[in-house]
Amino acid sequence: MFIHQARLGAGFAIEGRQADPHYVVFLPLRGCIEASALGSSIVCDPRRAFILCRPTMPAALLRAQAPVTALVLRLSQAAVARQLAALLGEPVDAAPEFALAMDLTEGYGQ
Repeated sequence: MFIHQARLGAGFAIEGRQADPHYVVFLPLRGCIEASALGSSIVCDPRRAFILCRPTMPAALLRAQAPVTALVLRLSQAAVARQLAALLGEPVDAAPEFALAMDLTEGYGQ
């Protein structure tokens, strides 16, 4: 697991095109990020995070018109699968999949 704070300038764009054996979660602290993947477009802000570069996601794009500050959490697919298997008490056959957006105001996102 790796976590860091990113400060991204106005007009930035990040494109992920290759499969990555990590889940990368962007948690905006200030500003808004437009995230596009799997034919959907989501606006992320301090109330909504975005999961980028899932091991099963073919491509994703993040961009913003104004500066953004975000926490970036990077989790390996193997570590997530091991933890899920431990919780379930049995092996996991496929890479866990997550929704593209995570509500940070209620439920498990709090």
